Amino acid sequence: MSVDDRLRQGLERNALSFVPEGERRLADVRQQHRSRQLVRWSVVGTAAAATVVVAVGLLGGGDQDTRPTPPAESPTATPPTASVLTGDYARRLRNAGDRTGRWMLGFDADGILDVTPPSGYRGVVSGSLFTATADLRTNLFEQDLCSGRGPGTYTWDRSGTALDLVVVDDTCAARVELLAGGSWEQVDARGQP
Repeated sequence: MSVDDRLRQGLERNALSFVPEGERRLADVRQQHRSRQLVRWSVVGTAAAATVVVAVGLLGGGDQDTRPTPPAESPTATPPTASVLTGDYARRLRNAGDRTGRWMLGFDADGILDVTPPSGYRGVVSGSLFTATADLRTNLFEQDLCSGRGPGTYTWDRSGTALDLVVVDDTCAARVELLAGGSWEQVDARGQP
């Protein structure tokens, strides 16, 4: 066997055994999504069964109390504040080296942060997550620019189509500059206002 063939085989074996951090995190995010989906399906099934029971009770007996009961709150309901944040936003970052240009953030109801950087940016943006209640927490740039710094926490305010983030606790200057350096404008899925 030639040296070239042995090198190719060795490199191929190494490539197959290496799983990048982003791939591992993506698998975790997909598993979390499946778990949340199962919870939603069980809530929908429970709600459907409750509806049938109420309908049978209303139609079934004349002596029974037929006053409608108020709907029960779903234990997995998204807080109103988080649902207001869901959507796509864009802003332009200036004088920031390879991060200079138009950025888009897509806040998904499942807690996935879809990030579209400018064409010149070569860093890692996949596998970004967020949680949003009164504060927004995100792990954006955790795999490269913010490695070892943990997630950042921001307060957020949405007024009309503008989204403003204010840093509460974040030791990663690149994330602070991107998220809290100016207003984000809500856009459609194609990036249009």
